[in-house]
Amino acid sequence: MATLTASPAGTVLNPQLPGHTLNEWAVDVLKGLNVPVNATNVDTLMKWASAESGSGNPNVCAGRFNPLNTTETHYGTACQGGSQGNIAGYSTYTQGVDSIVWNLTHGTQFGYDEILAGFRNSDQAATFAAIDASKFGTHGLGAGSGITSNAAGSSSAASTTATTTAAKSCAGCPEGCILHIPMPSVIPNIDFTRCQGRALLGAFTLVAGVGIMFIGLALVGASKFGAKILAAAPLVK
Repeated sequence: MATLTASPAGTVLNPQLPGHTLNEWAVDVLKGLNVPVNATNVDTLMKWASAESGSGNPNVCAGRFNPLNTTETHYGTACQGGSQGNIAGYSTYTQGVDSIVWNLTHGTQFGYDEILAGFRNSDQAATFAAIDASKFGTHGLGAGSGITSNAAGSSSAASTTATTTAAKSCAGCPEGCILHIPMPSVIPNIDFTRCQGRALLGAFTLVAGVGIMFIGLALVGASKFGAKILAAAPLVK
């Protein structure tokens, strides 16, 4: 099987992803799947991509922005081809990420739920077993396969990239999204993370507290003003 190479900085290069690294793609797919973004899952996804497409062919449309060689057409394609004739090539990086996310999250009948469970548990062996048992078509992953995601020593770079990308999305909150709405390729995806939810709840609580305080002050002021009016009014007998 093909072995992906890494630059001295540990950035994995892949001709199938013009302008993007395989690490970046793996992180974005994991975020889209709403599963933990960590070194184990990044490595699992990169090894899967290596088994499917190796380093890719930049001169062929089929497979472009599509390291897993999916045939998904939900968001459209730029072309189809490859050895089986229907491997999708996508117009943009975002279209490719959204397509594989859609494919894996809408494949209960193909055994993809078990793949997602493996990612949710950050269990590489279970994920590889689920991929092998599914109808996706990738086989032979796991120990002894000879498939590696990148050059030796770059797994820490994968972890760093995953952590950094997650931090850009929501610092200190890499556990995923509450809501993920894939959008067309020209529009950024709508992602609402758990920490954004906590921040919104905190802001709402603060605003509500301030509002209640002002209402209380207004009532106290009105009560004192009313008491003064009553005290100044002459008694009527």
